[in-house]
Amino acid sequence: IVYDLINDKEISVCFHLASQVEVQKAFEDPFYTFKNNFSITLDLLEAFKKSKFIKSIILTSTDKVYGDVELEKLPYKETLKPNPKFPYEVSKYICEILSECYYNNYNLPIVITRTSNIFGPGQLNFSALIPSIILAAINKNNFYPRSNGLLKRDYFYIDDWINSLMSLAELNYEGKNKNLIYNFGSGTPLNAIQITNKIFHQVKNQKIHDLIIKSFEKNNKCENEIKDQFIDSTMSKKELNIDFKTNFDFALKTTIDWYSKNIK
Repeated sequence: IVYDLINDKEISVCFHLASQVEVQKAFEDPFYTFKNNFSITLDLLEAFKKSKFIKSIILTSTDKVYGDVELEKLPYKETLKPNPKFPYEVSKYICEILSECYYNNYNLPIVITRTSNIFGPGQLNFSALIPSIILAAINKNNFYPRSNGLLKRDYFYIDDWINSLMSLAELNYEGKNKNLIYNFGSGTPLNAIQITNKIFHQVKNQKIHDLIIKSFEKNNKCENEIKDQFIDSTMSKKELNIDFKTNFDFALKTTIDWYSKNIK
């Protein structure tokens, strides 16, 4: 079915974005996560192996494959050896290895991206940090902490991500990319408490703000989570001749506005 679709539509560029992306769900149901993420990737690779039209395949992975590293080794660079531990990132790394196998043996035009936490309008994974805090702030949902609020993360705005994907796909289509793996992220780590304060600077709801901060303070668990994650995108920016220009506070405002208008 996948091959027939690719062949009938003469698809020349593929962005492989499909996967089970929820970290906690992956931990609770690793079998589904492994089967889903692996099978989708394998089906696509097999279909493209037979295709005469494909010119560029972008496999989107995650910076979580780098795993827990000492703070002095951060930010993550492409040269850092992956060390995934939890089911979600292991499943993504398996897909990377599988894709690299097809790249090396069947000359498929594959590029792998390792990306930090993407956010912005339209994100419907409400378990992700930024959507979950925004929904609590606008009284649409309750917030449940998964950490003490001090874990550092890199956040990447959806518009910057789309522009990066388009630039990388074009570079790959023309056969001008010099590398197989590219990092994408803001390079500016923030913890959950900092994110909370930034959101509530724009949404005036002191009661909910205080409840969220207290929930972090009471929660000493950091279940199934890497301690600190942030990424070095120097190589990607240089090779693609791009920059990530969106101001974080502006990106938050745009995201808050979207949830306020579209989530009932």
